[in-house]
Amino acid sequence: MSDNHDDRERDDSDVNSIFSGRSTTTAPTEWSVSQGTGSETDSDLMSVMSSVYDSTHSISSSVLNYHFENGRRYHAYHEGKYIMPNDVQEQNKLMLVHLCYELVLDGRLHLAPLNDPQDALDIGTGRGDWAIDFAEKFPSTQVIGTDLSPIQPLWVPPNLTFEIDDAEDEWIYGTQFDFIHTRTLCGGIRDWPKFHKQAYNNLRPGGWIEMHENEAWFQREDGTCPKWTKLFLEKLDEASIMSGNRLNVAGDQKQHMLDAGFVNVHDEVFKLPLSTWHDDPRMKEIGRIRGLAMNQGVEGYSLALYTRYLNWNSSDVRDLLAKVRQEFNDVQNRMYITVHIVYGQRPEDKSEVLDKMADSLSTQVDEIAAQVKQLEASQDALSRAERLRLVQSLESLTQKLKDPKDAIFDHLTNASSLFNMRGLLELDVPQNIPRSGGISATDLAAKTGADRSVIVRLMRILTVTGIFELVGPDEYAHTPYSLAYIDGHEVDFLKLCCDEIFVNTSRLPEYFRTVGGRDSNSVSDNLFTWGNGKLGSNFFEIVSSDPRRIKQFDIAMSTQDHTLPVLGMYPFGEELAGVPDTDTRPLLVDIGGGRGQSLLQIKGKWPGLQGKMILQDRPMVLDSFPGLHGIEKMAHDFFTEQPVKHAHAYYIRRCLHNWTDEKCTTILKAIVPAMAPDSRVLIGEMVVPEYNSVRPGGVEDMAPYWMDHNMFTFGGRERTRTDFQSVFAAAGLKLVRVWQSEASSQAVLEARLA
Repeated sequence: MSDNHDDRERDDSDVNSIFSGRSTTTAPTEWSVSQGTGSETDSDLMSVMSSVYDSTHSISSSVLNYHFENGRRYHAYHEGKYIMPNDVQEQNKLMLVHLCYELVLDGRLHLAPLNDPQDALDIGTGRGDWAIDFAEKFPSTQVIGTDLSPIQPLWVPPNLTFEIDDAEDEWIYGTQFDFIHTRTLCGGIRDWPKFHKQAYNNLRPGGWIEMHENEAWFQREDGTCPKWTKLFLEKLDEASIMSGNRLNVAGDQKQHMLDAGFVNVHDEVFKLPLSTWHDDPRMKEIGRIRGLAMNQGVEGYSLALYTRYLNWNSSDVRDLLAKVRQEFNDVQNRMYITVHIVYGQRPEDKSEVLDKMADSLSTQVDEIAAQVKQLEASQDALSRAERLRLVQSLESLTQKLKDPKDAIFDHLTNASSLFNMRGLLELDVPQNIPRSGGISATDLAAKTGADRSVIVRLMRILTVTGIFELVGPDEYAHTPYSLAYIDGHEVDFLKLCCDEIFVNTSRLPEYFRTVGGRDSNSVSDNLFTWGNGKLGSNFFEIVSSDPRRIKQFDIAMSTQDHTLPVLGMYPFGEELAGVPDTDTRPLLVDIGGGRGQSLLQIKGKWPGLQGKMILQDRPMVLDSFPGLHGIEKMAHDFFTEQPVKHAHAYYIRRCLHNWTDEKCTTILKAIVPAMAPDSRVLIGEMVVPEYNSVRPGGVEDMAPYWMDHNMFTFGGRERTRTDFQSVFAAAGLKLVRVWQSEASSQAVLEARLA
């Protein structure tokens, strides 16, 4: 490989294949320096360079007079300070790393919640890829990129300048920043507390810092490390410690930020495959690119450290690296590297915060008042989305007015209210309060057999919070909210959650002390089976052993089926109308469809749909109710191969969230052999929102969050779109569309053969 300084040069076919077709709005003209000559750069080039680099250190021949060692090229400014080379091979790696982050972050350049930044700083900018993209995305932001090596392109967005600088020197930029970004600085900073304090002091109040760093350690999926990789990483860590610039410090950055005074500090952790072993297509592509980057870059990380501090010769280092590459390129090893994206905020100036809060509150109050006036003037009832948007606006206003510490006591208030109400329902207290008028605690005690004093004590918080009305001394009346606990189907589900879920999740600290902080990935070894002393059994087996518990479960599930929507998402009547061969191919198979409530709603909404509809479930379920007009009942275990071939649609509603990813993959794989090329699989489930995803109806539906809490208890889970994509891919399917409800997380996910 030539070390001529053309930082866009490609000499690797895989790199070429990845970057072909990628465009930039900046011009491609760049500068180059002859390898190792040490000669002065011509005056025209120096003139251009000086105009581009608004630098704290002016461009001179000494900066361009690179150091060459073991066939690799290193920076000249503050020579020897940084162990990474700056030649074409290293620059190829930097491009691949930049592309990898684009994929990991779905095209985003940062996770910090920026608000119209005016000045941004990119420390250790390298080739300048991130700085260029950021400057193009924020054309009104003045962006500075700094590095020890002047390897950036010459033609860049007009709001971007590059400076040759050492981040460990005193920072003298002449301005404060709204955003400071760094990437792969580990191994280049000796004094991290000083670095973070300088970053803090150079940010405006309210500004953000964000660091993208990977751990200098990679391993198999099971946590083990192959022989040569383990040796390599141990020696690498030893050498970097000897150099004074330890590499493996990515996991320390959150604490450094906190120590420097940053607030709202987050450490988002990503595990990235180092080859194409992952089943998910997106992760497979990330693994391909990250693996190429590692193949390009692993020598850069180690060559200087091994030869300078461990006294290895370069040929021995390269021999070891060949073995290491072989190990992480082997898909059977399933190796990954851990990346930390750590971001935090300098606290806003208190007086500015109060001024902004006053302005913000005033504006929000005006907006809410306008919505209320519009509601009063309108003759139409609010839609669910409109009502929830207004409610959440009021809740947001309340949240801003509260002291943050009040949130702790809000949790206690809510928990106490919930469990007091559950106790009163068990005692039949709400059921014995007249629907109009009041009743005393004494009379309630006589009707229910409960102590008068326990009724008084449990009712206190429920009257203060407005669930019941206190109409006299220890005298109670219903409100519309308390009547919902008597008239609504939802109360059956609430009872189940209290009696089977919360009784166990309240023991989470004890559970984690016992088993460690592991996720719930087994239907027979989880919080519920542990809490019931029945490891090895599953939720359904445990609940079925007690007639009271299984009856409560059946009632709760039956009422849930009636309250959660079937319609309003996937348009069965439009999508399945006019499909071919309905005389020989079934139209719709409802797998695990219970008592047929979904098919009945679909037939009722679109009575003209042509084709056979089949309801599948366990025999004991199908035998519990008479036949349904126009619907064929068929006993089937969805873990076994689907017997109905070439149906136009296979529908599974509210089943997958009960099972682990492995079990869900088995369920879906059982359908795939039965599918025709145009068959579709329709999954009715909640979809957990992801970062910055659009919320249906502009409202935050809380149901997927507390439902996932429930599912965690017994080994199930609610899933994000990305989670569903992974499960589909593992089964040989691909997600083609998510059909979302108007104002909730309920959705139908449509998948086809991959």
